[in-house]
Amino acid sequence: MTTLSNLRRHHESTARRCALEPGCGKDEDCNPETFYNSDALDGDADADGFISALCFNITADSVVLRGDDCNDANPRTHPQADEVCDYADNDCDASIDEAAGGTSGELMEPFYLDRDGDGYGDPATVLLECAALKSEGYVAAGLDCDDTDISVSPASIEICDDRDNDCNGEVDDSLFEPRPGEECVEGEWVPLP
Repeated sequence: MTTLSNLRRHHESTARRCALEPGCGKDEDCNPETFYNSDALDGDADADGFISALCFNITADSVVLRGDDCNDANPRTHPQADEVCDYADNDCDASIDEAAGGTSGELMEPFYLDRDGDGYGDPATVLLECAALKSEGYVAAGLDCDDTDISVSPASIEICDDRDNDCNGEVDDSLFEPRPGEECVEGEWVPLP
């Protein structure tokens, strides 16, 4: 069990050992202006002005001080950083890709698998991802009613073939090129009666 007295004994032992070993590399007061060794993960290795969360010590009145930089190898990650969608905790609040004051994942967007490459994806196959890091083959529009046929999408022109080519939920409606004296019936052009 880790107790304050155990932490104090460990801290005092480390301080004595460092006093006897030149170049020990510990920044015992967690002050970035005093000597530290970035290999010891102590201090402000990325020089962003925030002390590593791995740095801690105990004051004379038994208060435990701890740094608050959750990734001291990245100067763009610290408690005052803006959260961006990159699958990382940029602002050190233990949430990933959240809007200000929100919950994890809020900055992610839905992307849909586009099997036929027509720019419209299958609404049943969706991933929440960061836009700048989205998976290959996924698109923002999930409106394809037949993602196995490149000629069928909301951008397609309706033709007489007994299919919903433009994904509006209706078959052979609003035909682009009607034929004079004929009508489209069950995907076939037939003469008007």
